[in-house]
Amino acid sequence: MNTNLGFKSPSKTALPGSRWGSLFIALQVPAIDALYYGDAITHFVEELNALEVVVDDSGASTMIAVQFNSLLSSSNLAPSTVMSLLGCIRELSQTMSLSSPELMWLTSEKWLNTRHGYKTFVKYKKVVLHE
Repeated sequence: MNTNLGFKSPSKTALPGSRWGSLFIALQVPAIDALYYGDAITHFVEELNALEVVVDDSGASTMIAVQFNSLLSSSNLAPSTVMSLLGCIRELSQTMSLSSPELMWLTSEKWLNTRHGYKTFVKYKKVVLHE
């Protein structure tokens, strides 16, 4: 399948909903290239699912969490990626709770490098709001 990161096998690809698009871009998770296939690709959800493409929110959030944890464990969470994630958080907070089970990976890991060491987003948010 042609993705935002080149050609990938269907099982390593997702058809992200609009809610997850920015996280797929920020964390470089392979997502079907809608520009290449056009909007018509969204009419083939059952067929894509049969090919093992991730087509649901649960699977998409799992793919995102796996990529996030991979970047954390390899220390490849670059400052530009962190800035992109913060933009995604701002965007997501408009439509869903950041404490939702789908976003636990985002709020439970220590990934924000502050002058007081690495903090979880929840701790960072509390510090910033109370300083």
